[in-house]
Amino acid sequence: MSILTLGISLKQDASTSRRPFFERLRTTHPARSSISHPQLRDLLICPNQAHHVQTVSGNGVDAHVFGQYTMRLMEVPTTFAPNCLVHGFGMVAMGGENTDLLIRSTDIASRWELKLQSGNSIVNSACFHQPDPSSNVQLLVCNNDQTITQYELSTASLPHPSSSSTSEEQQQQQTASTIRSSISTDSQDQDQKPTINQIGTIHLPVPVNHCSISPDKKTLVAVGDSNEVFLFDNRSSRFQKRPTLSLNNVSSSIGSFSTSWSSNSFQFAVASEAERIFVFDTRKIPYPLLTKHSIQKGRSGATRVVKFTPKGPNELLAFTEHRSLVHVLDARTFDSDHEQVLTVPTPLPGLSPFPPRLPPGSIRPNPIPRNSREIIELEETETNTSNEEIRNNNRMINNNRLINRQLWGTLTDEEEPCIDPPNIIPTIITNQRSIRIHGNNNSIRLVNSQDNTIPNIRSGMWDDLIGLDWSPCGDYLVSGTEAGLVEWKIRKCSRTGFGDTRLC
Repeated sequence: MSILTLGISLKQDASTSRRPFFERLRTTHPARSSISHPQLRDLLICPNQAHHVQTVSGNGVDAHVFGQYTMRLMEVPTTFAPNCLVHGFGMVAMGGENTDLLIRSTDIASRWELKLQSGNSIVNSACFHQPDPSSNVQLLVCNNDQTITQYELSTASLPHPSSSSTSEEQQQQQTASTIRSSISTDSQDQDQKPTINQIGTIHLPVPVNHCSISPDKKTLVAVGDSNEVFLFDNRSSRFQKRPTLSLNNVSSSIGSFSTSWSSNSFQFAVASEAERIFVFDTRKIPYPLLTKHSIQKGRSGATRVVKFTPKGPNELLAFTEHRSLVHVLDARTFDSDHEQVLTVPTPLPGLSPFPPRLPPGSIRPNPIPRNSREIIELEETETNTSNEEIRNNNRMINNNRLINRQLWGTLTDEEEPCIDPPNIIPTIITNQRSIRIHGNNNSIRLVNSQDNTIPNIRSGMWDDLIGLDWSPCGDYLVSGTEAGLVEWKIRKCSRTGFGDTRLC
């Protein structure tokens, strides 16, 4: 009989602890993403719904729909190469090398943009949050000048729910829905453009690489170019410093680049360049609840991005290594032996390195489902799609035509698809390297480091990961490289019940 320990002890022993988290089949999608900074790898988001992903590409952002199309998010490229990409409350923010910061809607039909200079150095990351349901959305910007700058975004289109019990996820969905539904013309779109005001600055002793706020809005965690973890109490939008933590057995000169909070606000995770992640429980500080090492050594094994699943039944924690590997852990038990290691294939099998790309505004997306019933209906629609329809859809893309499918949106009457593959697809020369995962050797296909025939891809770097994110529903995990994206679906039976694993 399996044993489930309840209460303050977070180590649980249950028969679900050895089930694989994901379905065996994965979905791939071609992409032309780009990495501009060797350490900042939070360049992929899934802001609105499953299968819809946005990634940094050159001096802009691409919006992808798995199996359907890729489209430029912005009509005019930015003046900088973004080195971070974050989202929240229907908005996306990206930062650059020289104090650059750009904010806009996640909606592919929207055109408004906010551009400003933030701090005195590199914008490493940013974090959207709403201190309370009646206040404006805020943005915290992490800078290499050792500061976190606090901004307030205000616009009539951003809702202020009257009920204090409204969850942050519901607030973000309401905000995103309001922005999408209100845009019908360019002039109305500009009316949605918020105003931004700086309202505070937090000073730290090191360059700040990342910060995040707990879902209950009470605690801020920040990391930078040291082995320290900085904690602050959030009191009426004023951050009061708490005792600083130090990561065990990590040199003081080794930095961390990502943080994330569990949906219950008790646990937070830190991804360190020291080839490991740390999970802390706020009730047991200063000792880490879990320390998990990467598989690869050196730069390849540096952990770059860590993220908990959104609020829901799945309760998982995922993190990326610098190259090729994505780890997924059970965030119910925090059992260090219960993990699934996913390999991002490179190059992605069967995918052209030159995917179809549509111009901004070519697709008018349908509204995101407002309730669980609509989500179920859409999932049933996806499930009922036949293999023949999928093959026909792929054939239509190859013939330079756009799929007219209500789930993803339709092409506007006045615009035509703009697909720009090269006349000749270059031959991709590959070799292999081997990674040992849980006692088994796994071969990773690599592009020959001498092959420079493929533009916009850094030679020899095809297995560098661009980040990861969970879908808003928490049922899908997405990661990828500069050449393509991969999506895994959670096995629902692996996260429910305590019966025999063979029943899955």
